[in-house]
Amino acid sequence: MGRKKRKRKRRQPNPQQQSIDSVDDIEGKLQQAISLHQAGQLQQAEQICQQILRNSPQHADALHLLGVIAYQVGENNVATSLITQAIKIDSNQYVFFNSLGSVLQEQGRLRESIQAFNRALEIQPDYADVHYNKGNTLQEQGKLEEAVDAYQQAIRIQPNHPEAYNNLGNVLQERGRLEESIQAYHKAIEIQPNYADAYNNLGNVLQERGRLEESIQAYHKAIEIQPNDPRVYSNLGNSLQTQGRIVDAVNSFRQSLIINPNFIEGHSNLIFAQDFHLDIGLQEQQIERQKWNQRFILPLANSIQSHPNDRNPERRIRIGYVSADFRQHSAAQGFGQLILNYNQTQFDVFCYSGVVKEDEITKRFKDAVSGWYSTLGKSDKKLVEQIRNDEIDILVDLSGHTSGNRLLAFGYKPAPIQVTGIGHDAPGVTMIDYRLTTPIKTRPEEEKHFVEKPVYLGFFMGFMSPLKIPPVGYLPAYEKGHVTFGCLNRFSKVSDESLGLWASLLKRIPNSKLLLKSGELDNIELRGHTIKRLSDLGVSSNRVILRGGTSQYKHLNTYNQVDISLDTFPCGGGATTLESLCMGTPVVSLTDDSKQAYRYASATLSPLGLNEWVAKTKDEYVEISCHWARNLGELAELRQELRSQVLTQTAKFVPQVEIAYREMWSRWCRGEESSSIYIK
Repeated sequence: MGRKKRKRKRRQPNPQQQSIDSVDDIEGKLQQAISLHQAGQLQQAEQICQQILRNSPQHADALHLLGVIAYQVGENNVATSLITQAIKIDSNQYVFFNSLGSVLQEQGRLRESIQAFNRALEIQPDYADVHYNKGNTLQEQGKLEEAVDAYQQAIRIQPNHPEAYNNLGNVLQERGRLEESIQAYHKAIEIQPNYADAYNNLGNVLQERGRLEESIQAYHKAIEIQPNDPRVYSNLGNSLQTQGRIVDAVNSFRQSLIINPNFIEGHSNLIFAQDFHLDIGLQEQQIERQKWNQRFILPLANSIQSHPNDRNPERRIRIGYVSADFRQHSAAQGFGQLILNYNQTQFDVFCYSGVVKEDEITKRFKDAVSGWYSTLGKSDKKLVEQIRNDEIDILVDLSGHTSGNRLLAFGYKPAPIQVTGIGHDAPGVTMIDYRLTTPIKTRPEEEKHFVEKPVYLGFFMGFMSPLKIPPVGYLPAYEKGHVTFGCLNRFSKVSDESLGLWASLLKRIPNSKLLLKSGELDNIELRGHTIKRLSDLGVSSNRVILRGGTSQYKHLNTYNQVDISLDTFPCGGGATTLESLCMGTPVVSLTDDSKQAYRYASATLSPLGLNEWVAKTKDEYVEISCHWARNLGELAELRQELRSQVLTQTAKFVPQVEIAYREMWSRWCRGEESSSIYIK
């Protein structure tokens, strides 16, 4: 069955249409209807099926074809009813069960869908399309290894099945089997050279492998074949952003929205990318959030139900956290303490997880909480229903506009109190009551730009110390005989402005070196481009050390080769700053008034008493770096103090947030509107 839908009004049968007098006439009419359906003439095919059924109401094939047509025009309930009727009449048609499985999948009834496909395969085991469709449903369920088997079965039966190769590539990518995924996409393209989806998906996996130029070429090929697919422009924007080409990335995201203004993922990507754009300030950022809120959230207002939660201010509170990052991820380092170290006498914690590839961190979270619910394959309405069934009192968004967010679920307001602000800046959702922030991150005069009320804390995120963390080593400069500056931030934050500042600094400190480390630097082209950018700024290649992705332990241990960390500008580091400090390597940062993302590092350093490491101008940034590079004794002493300082201060994060939760709850129990909260 095709997945493309054309929505239209169903035509009512005409009682005056000519009757059919014989079995031969019926079968001839059925073949005519099938031919019309295959030609895309759905209305004409439907009319003939209705004519058949007036003369032979129990004609299973006509009922089935009518059900297929209903499915194709988006009338899934009608389709389910008609195909089920056909099966009751003739339960030995594998095609009927295949069609039913596809409709049930579309309705989100995934378990029933699998049952239908399995019944089809009992009747006809070597039906490639059933294996393929079953693979689609298994993938949506998150049963990825079973999905791989299903797609491979389809390919075994029908070796030239481009869709099976394409979807196999998708699942292999999700399983982290990237090279096999690339091979699958190439095979799909070999079979069907103008397969735009396969080029788009190939671009995605090449992007994940760090082969950015190749990914961009794949996206351009997809656009050449199918120029009006907004997804491709959005994915292209992600690759450009990873390369640090922020202006081009923003333009690509905007192009996706020109094609489809309702493309929610592209709009979120645009909002996220604006953090990195030099010429886009806080006011413009918030205007874009308002547009997103008006388009996607406000229309849900009429679907909000009342909250029957017990308004007892003293009882245990049920907290729900929603994220796709309950795994080894920088965002999890910021919110992880809330899940691992919560006060179990005061709170029950539930996690709503969009994680595809679970890991050791996922297991730690699962073991710590009262309830765990996978959101994979679940619609927003299903997620909302689960949250309400769990009687969540305070629902917390941990994603903002980052990948895998479920902000639409928050639009239905399934919990009486909703909170955001950890993981990414507040998304601007009117149904979210509060956002966690600090007085440095959000200034009082900026509050007019936000819809979520502020909760002022000491830190805007916590720090989940890794289970395996290297010891803090001695100052590397003593052993190496030269100072090593370093930056281990995501490379998309490394702007030309950052490189310009760092080049100026290296010129000021003889023999000093610059170490840059990021997973994106596994890409040879990006390495070469980075060396050239620095060379053009007067820095020779022998003063630059480039490192790619590694395990977390090796990543952290890299700080034992760095004397002073250099924060990126204009968008600074969050979890990366805390990692550096925890490894004893202080961070020079440059703050800016124009928006919150430019104050991440200063909002982290100031509560730790490290204001002298925060610069207000580019010249001051260089001067601070030079000062510490020339005072190695003081730097060595500070190195041994930082870990204890970070862990002591960030340990206050969870108690502060839980005090805020209790205050939010008390206000709701009293029937008060949400308003600013100050936690000392």
